Amino acid sequence: MSTETKKKAGLGAGAGCLAMLLLFGLAAIMTPILMVAGFSGAAKNKGESQNELCGPGTGPNVVSPEVVYAGEWLNPLEGRLTSPYGHRLHPTLHIWQLHSGQDVAAPDGNAIVAAADGTVSIAGKSSGGNSGYMVAIEHGGGVQSRYVHSWPHGIHVKVGQKVKAGQHIADVGSSGNSTGPHLHFEIRVNGQPTPPIPYLQQRGVNLGTDKSEQIQTVNNPKKNPDSQKADPNNLVGTYHRQNGLEFKVNGKQASNLSAVIQAARKHGANDQATVIALMTVLQESKAMMYANSNVPESLNYPHDSIGSDHDSVGLFQQRPAAGWGPVQKLMDPNYSTNKFLNALFAIKGWESLPLGDAAQRVQISAFPDLYADWEPVAVQILKGTPPDPNMLGVQCPAQATTVLAINSDIDAEQARKQLIAAATKGIGGHYKKGSRTFKQWDDAGFVYWTTQQAEIRGIPFVDQWTAGQRTDDPEPGDLIVLGELPHEKWSQVGIMIDHDSFITVTRNGTKELPLPPNPVGYVLVPEDKIPEEPTNE
Repeated sequence: MSTETKKKAGLGAGAGCLAMLLLFGLAAIMTPILMVAGFSGAAKNKGESQNELCGPGTGPNVVSPEVVYAGEWLNPLEGRLTSPYGHRLHPTLHIWQLHSGQDVAAPDGNAIVAAADGTVSIAGKSSGGNSGYMVAIEHGGGVQSRYVHSWPHGIHVKVGQKVKAGQHIADVGSSGNSTGPHLHFEIRVNGQPTPPIPYLQQRGVNLGTDKSEQIQTVNNPKKNPDSQKADPNNLVGTYHRQNGLEFKVNGKQASNLSAVIQAARKHGANDQATVIALMTVLQESKAMMYANSNVPESLNYPHDSIGSDHDSVGLFQQRPAAGWGPVQKLMDPNYSTNKFLNALFAIKGWESLPLGDAAQRVQISAFPDLYADWEPVAVQILKGTPPDPNMLGVQCPAQATTVLAINSDIDAEQARKQLIAAATKGIGGHYKKGSRTFKQWDDAGFVYWTTQQAEIRGIPFVDQWTAGQRTDDPEPGDLIVLGELPHEKWSQVGIMIDHDSFITVTRNGTKELPLPPNPVGYVLVPEDKIPEEPTNE
């Protein structure tokens, strides 16, 4: 969800910067300077040509080791930690490469603050392209922090500007190669990316600390105390699945879920993998240890219930005949969890998959869409406390407090035109459940992508009607909804493009379809613009 420089390009940039330093000579190196190679404004005057090899987003930025920042560090954004630092399958480029930072998901437009004092070296579009719009701050001693994926109007600082820790520098956006609003946060030391979570933890800061107690995908679970909570006594209670249905956890189930968490911790799994394992157990066995009447041996081991599905046994309903292991071991939570995680980790790019899809890739179930319903339950179980029923499920969407807004440079009429133009570009796209990638999406992903292209803030990934105002007389540019469900939900969404038709995504792809009789719509384009914010000088 952010820019990653290919090795060849990175080597070329490093060589170019080194050559520049050699040309300056020893006298220049001895002079106390703050030099960021190749950006305009700090070391160059406006209008001067930019060195392509050392431009923002392409190669190392070299700063003087003379001034080492030893002041306070802060969390730049409160949100849900998603894609971690490390090699992964890029979610939009679909190539295996280094993800050079940690992603923090948060609502579009949320304020991003400087993690430490420093001087702004990049404030705008990355020359590398993939990052979209970003801010970079030099902290001295070769240390640079980067804040990536803001919208153009979400940059609130200028190159060369001095900033303080905690100062509002940018807003959350989704520019560049991004699948949704988030901050891609990087720490670079002497031009080289370094894992940002341990870097900040060494300075007493937990990146992305989220008061809403959401999932934390931390590479080193030993340094994430929040993910250690697995006391069965804390897990008994009532939870709400993604579809709004209640799920009550009793003492036996709580003990089994606790055992899965502890096994995952011993295995070294991060929270993302642990949640996937919990989702699988909840779907396959409702967290009950199952013996199987078709496998008499399984009745000899401790169990909570007896099933009869093929030769499936245990919490994960793993089959000895399919090579998962001996019956006795599959009835052991530690062994079965390890087997599941090993299979998960063998999937190339598993970390970039939606959590339910990752579970399905391991289990190969006849009901692939059901794992995703358990995600909110699994997240809350991992955090160790039952959720407040008012904070989960369809009764209280997470987006209820989001404020819709459009780019201050356009008016409502222009925003509607941009929505229609973006929607039209999507015609011919393919159906892919849970995806928001251009022309590889479902109907909700298509609508989300379209609104982001029109620079409309506050639109959630799913259930987009929760951010709009219902109308029974929709206009072009409005959200069209079909198939009313309980709890004020709808089964299909699309964008109205004229008074006769709308565009949506079905299993057959992205198409323009006739409007249904008496269409129901939701107005997503607010009449008020985003208020202008003064730029700090």
